[in-house]
Amino acid sequence: MKRKFNWVDIVIIGIIVAALYIGYSYAFKPKAISVDTVPVEVTYRIEGVLMETVNVIEIGDIFKDKDTNQVIGEVVAKEVTEAYAYVETGDGRIVKSRKPNRYDVYITLRGNAVITDDYIRMGGRDMRIEGTVYLKSTLSSVKSTITAINILE
Repeated sequence: MKRKFNWVDIVIIGIIVAALYIGYSYAFKPKAISVDTVPVEVTYRIEGVLMETVNVIEIGDIFKDKDTNQVIGEVVAKEVTEAYAYVETGDGRIVKSRKPNRYDVYITLRGNAVITDDYIRMGGRDMRIEGTVYLKSTLSSVKSTITAINILE
């Protein structure tokens, strides 16, 4: 008697192949590698915030990444400057003008980073100059830009 190949046979073969693949990947999965961390200081620029936000950020605060919720570091330095923007005047010139009631804050966070040839990773995120990072603490959440990375080791 001739037997036909039907969809039930395909499902059974698929389950067997999936079980073999999972067993193979579990048996030959690479073991966890211990990763050494290095102390790093990263300086962030927070642009155009109100004085209330400036006053909330204090030395000793712990900041986390907003997306991964992992600790990036502790504030070790804070510098506040006036915020400026380039605006076009009525005669077509572009001039630098102060933003009223707005400030730029430069904060330096010290934390531990994983450093390889390809990246510097803190808080589950790659740190690159001019990269945008959303930082949060218990009292504030700000958009920041990385301006400097200093490896302390």
